Amino acid sequence: MAERARNRHAVITWQELDELRVIGHVGAWARAGRLVRPAPGVYVIAGAPDSWFQQVCVAVGSSGAWASHRTAAALWRLDGFSAGRIEVLVPYGKRRRRTTWRVHETRALRGVDLDEIDGIAVTSLARTLIDLAAVSHPVRVAQALDHACRRRPGTLQDVSARHAELARRGRRGIVLMRRLLEERLGTGRFAESGFETRTVHVVRAAGLPEPELQHPVRDGDFVAYLDLAWPD
Repeated sequence: MAERARNRHAVITWQELDELRVIGHVGAWARAGRLVRPAPGVYVIAGAPDSWFQQVCVAVGSSGAWASHRTAAALWRLDGFSAGRIEVLVPYGKRRRRTTWRVHETRALRGVDLDEIDGIAVTSLARTLIDLAAVSHPVRVAQALDHACRRRPGTLQDVSARHAELARRGRRGIVLMRRLLEERLGTGRFAESGFETRTVHVVRAAGLPEPELQHPVRDGDFVAYLDLAWPD
């Protein structure tokens, strides 16, 4: 049991205890202070240091869910997102109990949407970015999208393909993500920093002409790339 929990920030679910055939010992271990029950359906090995990652594991295990939205963005270490209030995603209609974490429901969840980071079940990078558009400021979503594209080639195509499958009228964030994708698809260029992304937002808000990102300037064999440029 301890070995299984060690890979999950000292958290183990009731289902895993059942699989290990130690359910009959759980009550005694809890009374002896060897196990702590922080939420229904999950236990923590007593004495393990508390952490945000452990709290995410508890939320995921207790809800039968996946870390999602801003929590998933923090787990993926995307620019602009850090450990904070915990959010998880569950299939639509699953019985929900009162919790200290935020529970999102979805009717559209496929294997391609699921991943694991550091022992924690989490939504995939593409699904995380799509879901972020429903809950975060456009500038922060753009910043995270550009960061993901810089880090992992092919991310833009993955997000575009899954977005096309999830897009439907009334779904929050779909219009924003469509705009962000339209701005980036076909250009092959992404904002090189969070500062650059925010600057583009300020330029648009001021009504200035749309800048070209990473514009090449050549002088013989030397090539420089301007973060933002108006070539004309």
